[in-house]
Amino acid sequence: DDVPRASGPARLALRTGAACVVATAAPTPDGDLVVDVARIDRPHGGGDPVVLLTQAFATALEARIRAIPTEWPWMHARHGHSNVSY
Repeated sequence: DDVPRASGPARLALRTGAACVVATAAPTPDGDLVVDVARIDRPHGGGDPVVLLTQAFATALEARIRAIPTEWPWMHARHGHSNVSY
């Protein structure tokens, strides 16, 4: 797809050898906060490693957003309408 994504985290991880993770937080039914941390494997095989790792970050983040969409701070119009109130 042609969705712009920030490649800085992938570039930094590849350059420094830092662990690649996506962390998100969500409240539990009793009001506590749970942080989910998912390790992202470095890409193997062909293709630009920055592009592949950036896509892996986006895929992991998308999975969390789909799991808890009501907890995501939507800052833009979705599905043809805006649900942002000011």
